[in-house]
Amino acid sequence: MQPKIFSKSIFEDSRGFFIENFKKADFSEQFVQDNLSFSKNKGTVRGMHFQKGEFAQTKLVTVLKGSILDVVMNMQTKEVYSFELCSKKMDSLLVPNDFVHGFMTLENDTLVSYKVDNYYNKESEGSINWKDEVFQGIWPEFEEYFLSEKDEKAPFIRDLEI
Repeated sequence: MQPKIFSKSIFEDSRGFFIENFKKADFSEQFVQDNLSFSKNKGTVRGMHFQKGEFAQTKLVTVLKGSILDVVMNMQTKEVYSFELCSKKMDSLLVPNDFVHGFMTLENDTLVSYKVDNYYNKESEGSINWKDEVFQGIWPEFEEYFLSEKDEKAPFIRDLEI
């Protein structure tokens, strides 16, 4: 399976808009959890994360406010894809369970929702440094980046057994 963008119909009127953000009939995955991520600053990096083995997670990512550059990498082929997602379009990105996933916020005060089809398991988590050469030239340039200590110290691919 490859990453896939799902566009939605936006029904607008004088009050605002209505969107069917998720319909189970559109997906074969059985999502079990819905996560929210709020980032105060543009240039916030969250990732690159994955869950191994039986705890691997398929994700459905939607930006509710602001915009992000979403980056995914196939763990087998090391192919990297990037997608710009924003709250104005309300597209969703389906990230297969055998992909590494992360994003960078392109605006302040960005809110991201992502559904997952498996529960988080700390012993099965992994991460790759966002500065790894496989991601070179993909990330936008900002004066400052914001990362967790865990993401800042994530290993490079050459140091991992994926």
